[in-house]
Amino acid sequence: MTEAEWRADYEAEKQQIMQALHIHDSATILACLFKRLLTLQQQLLHGGATYNSAINRKQLSHANTLLCALMPCFIQILLENLENVELSQPFYPVMQMS
Repeated sequence: MTEAEWRADYEAEKQQIMQALHIHDSATILACLFKRLLTLQQQLLHGGATYNSAINRKQLSHANTLLCALMPCFIQILLENLENVELSQPFYPVMQMS
């Protein structure tokens, strides 16, 4: 993706968020928020931001504050809806090496 394409996508998403805010469309706002959090997570895990660097620290701080506030809500929603949660075996179970 070129920088021009990225900027066009970014501006389109900003307009989508502004429209969603105007009509109180929480689902769209949360979808965009989680997309941005996923991008930050990928940057951290794949080396886009490294330990003790200044890159993304402000965003990381905001993300941490947001997730600390939302995590109890996520847990409560899950606990109240256990009948709708599919609990399955992990995809990569631990294996003992001989």
